[in-house]
Amino acid sequence: MVKTNRKYCFKLSNRETQVMELVAQGLSDKEIMEELKITRSTLKTHLHHIYGKMVLFLDDNDGNKPLMRVRAVLTYLKEKGRLK
Repeated sequence: MVKTNRKYCFKLSNRETQVMELVAQGLSDKEIMEELKITRSTLKTHLHHIYGKMVLFLDDNDGNKPLMRVRAVLTYLKEKGRLK
C-alpha cells in the first residue's frame, strides 16, 4: 500500500460498517455470521465490497486473505481515528 498524507476516503454502508467493527474486534467469520445472522456467501460479499472500497486487493492475486483482512482493519481503524 502506498502511503500518502491524505486521509483515507471511503464510504462503507451501514452493514459493511457492522462487519468491519466485528472484524476489528477479532471475531472469526463464523462468529460474525452468527452475530449478524448472515450466510458465508453474504459475509464474503460484504468483505469483497469492503476490500474494494479500501482498494486493498493484492496486485499479485496470491489469495492472501489474512493480509487483506489485516490491512482492512488497520485502514478502518485509522479512518475512525482509533489508530495513529
